[in-house]
Amino acid sequence: MGEHGINIGTFNLGRREAGGEAVLLLSVDQPITPEIVDKACEVEGVRVVKPLAF
Repeated sequence: MGEHGINIGTFNLGRREAGGEAVLLLSVDQPITPEIVDKACEVEGVRVVKPLAF
């Protein structure tokens, strides 16, 4: 995110079940473009990227 000038507001890491798949939730200060989503999907170990808006 830093390479794109995006500030991370919060970083929450958890698991679906003990010893299972990790789940990460980031809160950022500005909208994420489709290009940044594509870049995040290229990171080793990343399986799914879903931008959410609240």
